[in-house]
Amino acid sequence: MTTHHVDFGQVEFLEFGEEGSERVAILLHAAATGPGSLSRLGKALGDAGYRVLVPALHRYGETWVVEEGSPLERNQRVANWVLETFAGEKTMVFGQSMGGLTAVLTALSPARAIDGLVLYEPMVMRALDPDDPADMRERDWDRALVDAVERALGTDREEAAISAFIEAWNEASWQDIPAAARETILKDAPGLARETRAVNDGGFSSLDLAGLKVPTLLLGGDASPPLAGRILDRLERKLPNRRREILAGLGHMGPVMAPSRVAEAILEHLE
Repeated sequence: MTTHHVDFGQVEFLEFGEEGSERVAILLHAAATGPGSLSRLGKALGDAGYRVLVPALHRYGETWVVEEGSPLERNQRVANWVLETFAGEKTMVFGQSMGGLTAVLTALSPARAIDGLVLYEPMVMRALDPDDPADMRERDWDRALVDAVERALGTDREEAAISAFIEAWNEASWQDIPAAARETILKDAPGLARETRAVNDGGFSSLDLAGLKVPTLLLGGDASPPLAGRILDRLERKLPNRRREILAGLGHMGPVMAPSRVAEAILEHLE
């Protein structure tokens, strides 16, 4: 891991591939994970000739943004710094889940031009239709999980609420997650609650998705929660320059559980 001290705090990141490559990939991780969750995906893209940067987002690892702002705004600050500092002649941004939302926000107001965008089940809640009962039912499902975590903070129900949230969005049970990772998640329960609330609320009153003209690959798994599919449906309708691919047998954690398959889809899209 490399740590850079910057004017807004500090940023820690993993790096793969050739440092001098002008093909750059920036990978943004999901909530409750960290950059290590995308290390195998990063290595696969690095082996294909990309210089790959995988930053820890705000409050993960040694990354801290001291400027005021919501969790999403602080994540975007990190992503834009990495983009501005390391962009090459061709630069792609990948984001999974919360990282996918961060990637969209970054692409809408980039520090440097982006040549490609890959979103694996991004939690872009603002893409949903408030007048569609199915969209709102699935959003309320996620909101109920977040509400339960917030109510349980500091009580003997905290671990049960957090484990329910994690299991709803992961292919593994809570007990199958390594003990050290469970301890880290529980230790940062208040931060996770703030972050997931910001993601569920969208954090912004509107997003100009029609103005996002960067060539975009929408990825997802056919074993993911229905909410992920509803968001992809809406993004497919609203983004002007997009292609969608659903990977059989994968769920929301596809980039972590099956990085070679996700890397193959990304490389096919980029090349």
